[in-house]
Amino acid sequence: MSIITIATDFGTADGFSAAMAGVIKSIAPNVELVEVTHNLKGIVKTILVIKRYFSFYPKGTIHLAVVDPTVGSDRKALIGCSEDYFFVGPDNGIFSKAASGSEHMDWWAIDVSCLPSGKISSTFHGRDIFAPAAALLAAGKSPNELGKKIEAVETIDLPQPIVRPKMIEGEVIDIDNFGNLVTNIEADMFTTGMFVSFVNGEEMPILNTYSDIPQGKPLGYTGSAGYLEIGINMGRADSFFNADIGRKVILIL
Repeated sequence: MSIITIATDFGTADGFSAAMAGVIKSIAPNVELVEVTHNLKGIVKTILVIKRYFSFYPKGTIHLAVVDPTVGSDRKALIGCSEDYFFVGPDNGIFSKAASGSEHMDWWAIDVSCLPSGKISSTFHGRDIFAPAAALLAAGKSPNELGKKIEAVETIDLPQPIVRPKMIEGEVIDIDNFGNLVTNIEADMFTTGMFVSFVNGEEMPILNTYSDIPQGKPLGYTGSAGYLEIGINMGRADSFFNADIGRKVILIL
């Protein structure tokens, strides 16, 4: 049985995600649907969310993601194929980390004439292009039957930390549902026992986990996605520090 994961920014109140699921089930009734989230916020958040889950699914899984602020423009509709997975969604960089984490990735621009006939809305390509393309892949169609192979797609480079004498300057690139601050400093750049701070802020230790520090106190740690994160034992770091995306972080070497 094929698996299709779905991640969007559609929410659940307006029937958009249900319409996509209905299209998929009409074409591939035996497919297993995994609705990851419908509360994505922006391209960078989507890149990080996809990075967190895509590689934990069985080989052959089709990852469908729709965060598409330029829907209806001339941006391409994509099918990607790595050594293990398929990716379906808009050509706006949302698969950047998935592609960089794969040894090889091929891409196709979806040809809408290869999809089931019907009017294509200029504002709902999730239902009219991406859902049927994913379903047809699940039903056994090859990417070559659904579009034209292309060489280049849009990619987005996340902000990179800056290495300075005795410090690394990074920034907050994501805030998770628990209020933890995810930075762009990767795990191989630090160890426990070091210290991290915000610019002109109090230093906090890098430890293994929240309970290694008293309740209500801040710490740095290696998050599950492999980045330096800042959290509070039994609290929310975003509220504690009044922090937002882009806040500068200093790792003391």
